[in-house]
Amino acid sequence: MTKPASSYSLHGFCDASELGFAAVVYLRSSNQDGSVSVHLLMAKSKVAPLRTRPTIPKLELCGAVLLVKLLNHITEYANSEIGSKPYLPRTEELCIAKCEPYTQWFRAVLCELTNGPGSETAEVLYLDYGNLSKVPTSSLRKCLRDFIELPAVAVQAYIADFPKDPTPAQLEKAKAFLSLTPDGEGQLEYTRAEMQDPGSYTVYAPALIQAMM
Repeated sequence: MTKPASSYSLHGFCDASELGFAAVVYLRSSNQDGSVSVHLLMAKSKVAPLRTRPTIPKLELCGAVLLVKLLNHITEYANSEIGSKPYLPRTEELCIAKCEPYTQWFRAVLCELTNGPGSETAEVLYLDYGNLSKVPTSSLRKCLRDFIELPAVAVQAYIADFPKDPTPAQLEKAKAFLSLTPDGEGQLEYTRAEMQDPGSYTVYAPALIQAMM
């Protein structure tokens, strides 16, 4: 899993052809170890009008306008009357959430309320980074349909033959095998992966299972 980066920036691109125009926004994150990662955040395309047949320069301007709208979309929503109000999603419901101390909003799914109903904190899974975090419920907002048009960057993986109720000793052996850091980061080598659903896989890691026994 990955942890939130030290800084983020949005990078947008647009282009056009005789058939249409499109815009895309990427999220660039600079990590604390100096590495950089780039993820597709939002994209949209439109077909060029058939009757008026606008010129390429005009379509390129249309693409630029579309790009500006995408860049402003999430920020405008988060600052709107609806988006500024806290929203408590149901368990496993999509939402957008902040990740302190950063000011950006990220796509997430609610895993559970930390202390049950009425809890002031919740555990969320960030869809594009794969990390779990406890956040104040006041930092959750409703996820609009526009924000989920693109698939999640992170994927969900289930380890085949992993004990259903592992003992504390088995969990410690698994952590040692994965070389987990205090932040929960580690590496797992697997022999194959089978897709169950889009974004969900079963992975086979016989070396891990053997190390736990």
